[in-house]
Amino acid sequence: SEELVKRLVAYLYARQAETVITPVQDLLALGNGSRMNLPGTATGNWGFQLTPAQAAALWQQAPWLRELAAETGR
Repeated sequence: SEELVKRLVAYLYARQAETVITPVQDLLALGNGSRMNLPGTATGNWGFQLTPAQAAALWQQAPWLRELAAETGR
């Protein structure tokens, strides 16, 4: 759910790790149908692309991500 994603991302940003990488599929809570790759599969990997609607949804999250980055010093 969107709330779970926000809590997990906030938790990750609050950690002491130097770098946090959050796949866009996770930020948008897209589920397994939008995986970037399937381990053990030789073909069909790394082909994910955002749709225009997904890109718009991601831009709507920009203020929240910017605020979270400022709060956590990232």
